[in-house]
Amino acid sequence: MTSFDSGCNPGAVSIQGFDILPGGLPISLDGGVVAGIGVSGSPTGDIDASCAADGIKAIS
Repeated sequence: MTSFDSGCNPGAVSIQGFDILPGGLPISLDGGVVAGIGVSGSPTGDIDASCAADGIKAIS
């Protein structure tokens, strides 16, 4: 498994068969993951993730 330091912006991180980018979060309902939201385009993955969290709050 490949991991990265969330305090940096590593760009694309690869695991065979997957591309992982910061800024994505799961959307859960009744204890299970039912969807996901992803945001991209800011200077850092932390900002992208913050925007994704705000999106989840807006629809919950």
